[in-house]
Amino acid sequence: MINSRKSSKLNKEKASALLFIACWIAYAAICLSKNAYSASIASIVQEGILNKPNAGLINAAYWAVYGTAQLIGVKLIDRISPVHFITMALAGTALVNIGMANANSFGEMLILWSICGLLQFATWPAIVRIIVEHLVDEHKQRAMVFISFAQCAGLLINYLSAAVVLQFAGWNVIFITSVFVISAVLLFWLFVTRRSMKFLSKTEKTEEFAQNTEEAKTKDVKLGRLILSSGCLFLLIPSFVRAAMDNGIKTWVPTMITESYGVSASFSNILTMVLLVVNLSGVFICSFLYPKRIKNVVVAFALCFATVIPMTATLLFIGRIPLALVVALLAGVTTMMYAGYQMNYVIIPASFSNYGKSGSVASVLNAIASLGVLGASYGFGFLAEHTGWTGTITAWIIMATIAMIFCLIGSRKWGKFARK
Repeated sequence: MINSRKSSKLNKEKASALLFIACWIAYAAICLSKNAYSASIASIVQEGILNKPNAGLINAAYWAVYGTAQLIGVKLIDRISPVHFITMALAGTALVNIGMANANSFGEMLILWSICGLLQFATWPAIVRIIVEHLVDEHKQRAMVFISFAQCAGLLINYLSAAVVLQFAGWNVIFITSVFVISAVLLFWLFVTRRSMKFLSKTEKTEEFAQNTEEAKTKDVKLGRLILSSGCLFLLIPSFVRAAMDNGIKTWVPTMITESYGVSASFSNILTMVLLVVNLSGVFICSFLYPKRIKNVVVAFALCFATVIPMTATLLFIGRIPLALVVALLAGVTTMMYAGYQMNYVIIPASFSNYGKSGSVASVLNAIASLGVLGASYGFGFLAEHTGWTGTITAWIIMATIAMIFCLIGSRKWGKFARK
């Protein structure tokens, strides 16, 4: 009997580990695919297929649909199997990428890339749900740390592969490459989930019967009430700002560096990739701060913004301080924002697992972040055009300060909620 229990536990741990590996690879592949268009924009514009405003509008359409779908479909996210959501995203994205590789007009690309945003809307909430609901307890904490690496890995692979592809072929081959990657990952995903989820779901049903009545009641709490009582309402502004600063800075760094220091565009793009690599340390900064040194994750999130304020303020002297210092400051700001990513989109949603709302909360926060990305793409460009980089950097300082204040206001409510 004892050997049977040990064997069962070992099999469950193996299934859990394999499921997380599949989640990591699937999320990295989806991050790669969602940025395939961004890596193609320069070549598409150069060939005259699109002008710059239309090219930007297509990217904006993706994020608009992606964020809106998360808000509208928030109730579905915790009701439908997370495995089904990811399967849909992988299969649908492969088909969309085939279409994008053969598209040759603004209308076709706009419709296809908007559909891509709709297909992928529940990917991140589904990943969070799998981690908190299906992995064994021994794996959950490490999974919440390492899943964040998948995003950076997907971005890096996308831009590196695009750089190689564009040396030998046209922009459409970037999408074809994405199709091959996504298709291979889909087959791996189907193989793993059929084996591991079947075993884990059996153990889940056994544990489900052990839940007492009070625990079952927590599942009936409305999402809106939870967001209010937990203080999550105050995190909507910080979520918007974090995404806007992180993505906005990475988007405009090549232009800012080129204009301020006269370096080539290719060199400034390499610096952007350096930021992506350095940002990986944000996950370890998060682990260093929470929960070892700061018990309240919202306070730790506020500290991320407090840290970037002086670094961003120093950037006001851009053009007059050494380029190496500017790169170090930008790396510091985006790395702290990446640490905030771990807190805001992984740790905080996971705290709602007892209520069965981890996916819904992740969806709401991620939807607001999508609006931040959308705003950064156009807002920071508008500011840079009309006020220069000084006005843009000043906006970053103001935004970080406001986000820090909102975190501090919401931290007291969060502390009470977390202690329950």
